[in-house]
Amino acid sequence: EDLEIIPTPGHTTGAFSYLWSSGDSKYLFLGDVLVPVDGEWKFWVTRAGRQSMIQSMELLQALDFNYLVINSFACTEFPCIAVTPEEKSEIFTDVIQKLRKSENFVAPSVAGMNY
Repeated sequence: EDLEIIPTPGHTTGAFSYLWSSGDSKYLFLGDVLVPVDGEWKFWVTRAGRQSMIQSMELLQALDFNYLVINSFACTEFPCIAVTPEEKSEIFTDVIQKLRKSENFVAPSVAGMNY
């Protein structure tokens, strides 16, 4: 009961994030759905996955958590980041706005695929 599996398609088909409750602390495991790079939250999504990614970000923004656990290889010193409700709102609002403006797209180079 303390681990919730949350479908978060958009970055990849079939992607999941996880919400783990431990006492008063709630940890949202993002994997590489969002990654802090040089002080900015980055995402990788194709044009085809953009709407799913927006919906996933809106879902994650609505969750109650106070730590983000991320895939931090070479991106940040610490994989677990404490966030206030205000910081959480700011992070996800910014990402959703960028997705809606079609900014920050990185589409994989795959022969025969149109993005």
